[in-house]
Amino acid sequence: MKDEKNDMNVDRTIHDKMIVLDGCCPLLTWGINPMSGSVDKATLGKGPALFIEGGVTAAGASVGGTRTSLELTRTSIKLHNQMIEDNGWIKVKSTADILRAKKEKIFGMWYLFQGAYAVEDNLDLLEEFKEAGVGQVAPGYNYRNRFASGQLDRSDAGLSMAGVDLIKKCNELGIIVDGVHNS
Repeated sequence: MKDEKNDMNVDRTIHDKMIVLDGCCPLLTWGINPMSGSVDKATLGKGPALFIEGGVTAAGASVGGTRTSLELTRTSIKLHNQMIEDNGWIKVKSTADILRAKKEKIFGMWYLFQGAYAVEDNLDLLEEFKEAGVGQVAPGYNYRNRFASGQLDRSDAGLSMAGVDLIKKCNELGIIVDGVHNS
């Protein structure tokens, strides 16, 4: 007869040794409204609590995306910074931060863009965003922008020349290029 309790303990032991990452976690943004610059304290933290309870080491929070302006992106980063600080979490800017989060059993969070709209026409903004904790950028998202076609576009034009330049700059800065929603 199979010992399910022992199997669960073995599974938990294996899980506890693993570094578990979520590359795009919408639950992290529960309670944050960058449009108004406000935070709903009653909702904030409920999403991340589910990940922490599940043993996730670190996750990426979308601070910029489809048609998100530079100003709105900066506000979103500010609100996420406050959430990290208020909860004593680790802002992930490097692999060392992920390893520290695992070792210290503290949740880690990095930032990502689902579409590089906030970069606008200035690739040098990627330096500001990298310093702020953006470690993952998707050139496009569901629909075409100046950098790439999106997954919901009827025709696939791939990367534009601006998208090629964006990827070169991301590579130079050590920002992960996310191709999930690009065509």
